[in-house]
Order: sequence, then C-alpha cells, then structure tokens
Amino acid sequence: MKILHTIYDDVDNPWLGGGGAVRASEINRRLAKDHDITLVCGRYPGAAESEERDGYRIRRVGSDASYALSRVGFMGAASDLIGRESYDVWVYTFSAFAPLLADRETRRRAILEFHHHMGSHAVRKHPLAGYPAMVFERTVLRQYDTVIGVSPSVIAALSEQRGSGNLHLIYNGVHESCFTTPQAEEDFILYFGRFDIHNKGIDLLLPAFAAAGDLGLRLVLAGKSTVGAARWVEERARNLGIANRVSVTANASDTERSHLMGACLFAVQPSRYEGWGITALEIGASGKAVIASRIPGLIDAVRDEETGILVPPEDVDALARAIHRLAKDPERRRTLGKAAREYARNFTWDRVAQEHAALCLTVANR
Repeated sequence: MKILHTIYDDVDNPWLGGGGAVRASEINRRLAKDHDITLVCGRYPGAAESEERDGYRIRRVGSDASYALSRVGFMGAASDLIGRESYDVWVYTFSAFAPLLADRETRRRAILEFHHHMGSHAVRKHPLAGYPAMVFERTVLRQYDTVIGVSPSVIAALSEQRGSGNLHLIYNGVHESCFTTPQAEEDFILYFGRFDIHNKGIDLLLPAFAAAGDLGLRLVLAGKSTVGAARWVEERARNLGIANRVSVTANASDTERSHLMGACLFAVQPSRYEGWGITALEIGASGKAVIASRIPGLIDAVRDEETGILVPPEDVDALARAIHRLAKDPERRRTLGKAAREYARNFTWDRVAQEHAALCLTVANR
C-alpha cells in the first residue's frame, strides 16, 4: 500500500514539534516495514528538503524564512503535491492554521486526522487569524468521508460538528521507555511540554505555584521552547517573586526528559485545550500523578482521583489548592502514580499503528 501523509509539524521542528508529529513518527516507522510511505511536512531552518528516516521518506515543502511563512508555504506546496502524486490513500493530519485544498476525488481517498477540535480557542489564541481558522475547521470536517479522532473527547466534539458517521477513534500511544524510567522523589514539581504559553496554560501555572505558598519545592518547566518563550517564563517568575524557585530547561534532551519524569514529585498540565495529552500518559507511565485541567482530551488521559487530579480550566485558585494538596500528601501522590502507570499500559504505539493501517487499507480498497 502506498501512503501519502501530510502534516505541517515535524518532531524536529523548532517552532512546534508537538504530539501530532510524535504520532506520525511512531505510526509511520512501524508501517514502513510493510508499506511505501511518504511524509510531507513544513520546512524549517537547517532541515533537509528530503531524507529517509526509519524506512519512510520525508519531504519538507514551503519556506524556512519564518514560522508564519513556513505554514503558508506548506499550505500551497502540499496542496499542489497531493493533486499530482500517485498513492493509494492520503492521510491528512489537519491543522486549522495550515489547511490544505483538495478536490472531491482526492478527498474520497483520504483519511482526515484530528488531534483536537479548536473551535473558538482559535480566535482566543490568534484574534486575527483565528476566525478564518475556525471557519476552515468547520468546513473541512464536512468535506471528508473518513475521519480519525485521537480521544473520546475529540470524537464527541467532531460528532457535534459533522454527525457520527464514519468517525474512528484511534488513540495515541505511550513510548515503551517510559515504563522503565528510574524512580526517585526529588524536591520539584514538573511541567513538561511545549512552551506554548496560551495553549498549555503556562500563564496560569506560574501564579498558581506562587499562590500555593512556599512548599520548599521547585517548579521545573521543561520541553521544546523558543528563546522568547523561555524568557517570558523567567520574566513572569521574577514578577511573581518566585524566580528562585522556578527552573527552565528549554529543549530538554531525551535523557533529561526521562530523569525529570521519573524524579518529580508529580506533574502539572493546566492546558486550555488538548486533543489527548500524550505527555500526561507518559508521565503516568513513569509512575507519577498529574494535576490537569478538566478539559476534553485531558479528561481521557487523566482519571480524576484515580491517576491524578482534575481542576476547572483557567482556575488559578483551584490549581494552587491541588498543588498544595499533593505536595503535602506523599502517600496519596504515590497511590495515584502507581495507578497512572497501570492505566498507561492500555495505550501502545504498536496497537495504534495496527488500527491505523487497517483503516488505511479499508479506504485504499474503497
């Protein structure tokens, strides 16, 4: 089977590198053993225009001059490419801020993949570009016959927009290495993820940590970050008077990531919107509890009072109380962490890849 997969993001993209890119990488390297796969993504500085990785081809299209131009260039070049290439099935990982154009016949051979449903969050995040993005999202959902959602929450949101016909739930997975992370309890609370201040709720986390009081603990923020975002975090921490208790590890290595997840007391994910929450499951697989926003996606990845604690979204006081509670209750956080590891065992990338391949075959045969 010949599969063309388009997604703006890439695991090495310094501007993004999110969960969608991780999913694409994990699935495609498994499917490449039996299928011919080309992944098309956006260009970024220093990246090769084409390369082979784990048995599949990568083509990067568009501009590498800036993040905005990269997205715009990807939209045009990828839209042109899908109309010219020969393939059995096209997997289209959707981005509201980089939508692709395709004719009806091309759409019939496609699988539209949604990681999260943005809706009005697009406008809140980017007031100027957000409205057309929201319209694109709504329109595209009605144009494609076969749609994947990565969590029950995403499926529910998509169903409201287009009806429930031909919607397929295929979860994200957890990397096997997370289950063998060395266990420890050091004096810090962890945020791990992209430094997307609005999406990930970092602007909520810092004042909540300050409001929780001096617990004798550090807050470590780690993950993929631009220089500007890391500086914003450091400046905000200074303004809140907690700079001496906040550490930033931008663009953490795999070794640093493994250590942080295994050694934290617990983790916090106060996102405003998510499709699933791969990081929440990875931290759970590392044996740690997660405090997360009670939002679609995270309510699937974190089971309230079973594997972690859910708090109302954008509620700084509730987040502060939850941080204080877990910091002061070691027995509770260890119980939650143990259950989180067991829950995470339900989600493997091998199973995800098998379900994805089966759906691709169905569409290709059609």
